Amino acid sequence: MRFCDFKTFGDPTLEGAKNALGSFLSDFPKPGAIPYTLALLGNCGTGKTALARAAWDQIATYGGLAWEKLGEPDATGRQGYFRPSNRDCGWHYWPDISDGFKAGEFWPCDDIPNEWFSVLDDVGADYDPNRIAAGKLDLILRRSRGRWRIVTSNLLLKHIREKLDTRIASWLIRDENRYVEITAPDYATR
Repeated sequence: MRFCDFKTFGDPTLEGAKNALGSFLSDFPKPGAIPYTLALLGNCGTGKTALARAAWDQIATYGGLAWEKLGEPDATGRQGYFRPSNRDCGWHYWPDISDGFKAGEFWPCDDIPNEWFSVLDDVGADYDPNRIAAGKLDLILRRSRGRWRIVTSNLLLKHIREKLDTRIASWLIRDENRYVEITAPDYATR
């Protein structure tokens, strides 16, 4: 899907999300622009991942970069990691990253902060009773200062504070970072 084709159905929160992503995309390639994280938060099925994917697709074709695929799709068909052949960039499905932490795989704590652009998709959708992934997410986000990030989550900011950590919620709104809370209904129910 192209970014311009994303349908908002006249919903003001979806229009706000599309506008925020449009600003992110226009800021992204500008020399001297200050990198920031854009968090798309809210209801399940409202298009947060679709918007992030549209941004990803636009950035992926920026400058005619050649992309390589790392790893195979999981059972849901999600691809865990892509990167352009001449720059570090990543699409990360957070529940898979969280499962990796449980298995002792901590490479994301070093690799993701060094990517010049990445998407952390579905943050908070993992099962994290010991809060290991929440702690590592805080570490990744703090180490990612000065990089371009998009974070999607089915949690609103207040729920991120409650379920994950106050530090994560605070980080998403400080400095140059921006967030949009989407309250539109699920696309499938329209």
